[in-house]
Amino acid sequence: MKALMTAGFIALLFGSAAMAQQKADKANPLFTAQPAQTAPAVPPEWEAILNASAPGPYQKLMEAFVGRWKAAGRVWGAPSADPVVLEGTASNTFIFGGRYLKMEFMGEIAGRSLIGLVFMGFDNARREYTSVRFDTLTSGFLSLAGTVSADGRTFSLRGTYKDPVTGRMREQREETTFDGPDRMISRAFDQTPGGGDEFKRWETLYTRVK
Repeated sequence: MKALMTAGFIALLFGSAAMAQQKADKANPLFTAQPAQTAPAVPPEWEAILNASAPGPYQKLMEAFVGRWKAAGRVWGAPSADPVVLEGTASNTFIFGGRYLKMEFMGEIAGRSLIGLVFMGFDNARREYTSVRFDTLTSGFLSLAGTVSADGRTFSLRGTYKDPVTGRMREQREETTFDGPDRMISRAFDQTPGGGDEFKRWETLYTRVK
């Protein structure tokens, strides 16, 4: 009997404590049920900004670049010059939710270390592909813009840079063509000094590393 009375007293004690805690919780605004919040209205100008930032079919085309690649190529310093050999690997990934492509290159050119970094994306507002490239062969960056072919296989971009030899601005055109899902060829065409005829600056074959 004494044990039963003790158990009953403990149950009553904890029950009273629980009720007191419930009353305290209800009085605390942190535990009070809040009415559902409705999303604030988005100004028209922000709708345009959000629409322009959303990945779409043109960003999806860049998925072909994603992955690890082995690179082997040749680079020409001038139209009549013998080419030097370029070798290395590229690692390409999507960043910012598929909005941009990040391409990292590590290798050698003419026996010297070469590190490169490219960011590429499709500008929904300008309706064109854009890219910016940095590498250890320069102290600046190259900015290019362009389009993709109707079949989605060839990306063509153009940009200008200052020739460190002549001190003049020169135009460079780049084309990357996919020959199947595991092979792509990238070529760059430059101008002879003084804005003359176009010649092939470099050509690189990329094969996917599996």
